[in-house]
Amino acid sequence: MTNEIKNYLIEFNKAHKWGVTDSDLIETLQESKHVDKEHAYGTRWWECWFNVAQIGDKFIRYTWAEANRDESIFDLGWEFDWDSVVEVFPKEVTKVIYTPKKN
Repeated sequence: MTNEIKNYLIEFNKAHKWGVTDSDLIETLQESKHVDKEHAYGTRWWECWFNVAQIGDKFIRYTWAEANRDESIFDLGWEFDWDSVVEVFPKEVTKVIYTPKKN
């Protein structure tokens, strides 16, 4: 995560009278409006996703995991990757999907 993004998150939290610890910043990412989610990769313990959160006027992508078991991702050894936190911009694309043929 760049200092610019970290400072933006800190100032956003301060403006809302929220905490500014690392845990608070992660909570802000998790609790903000999500506008996109794409599968990044999977392991036998968890599935990792690229989440995009709209925070104020910025779109911020970060990696998050969901456990494949009953334990939490943290109990399974997953650690938040601060380097995955990046500012992104929306880009409209056309996607082709394939549907079953009607008889």
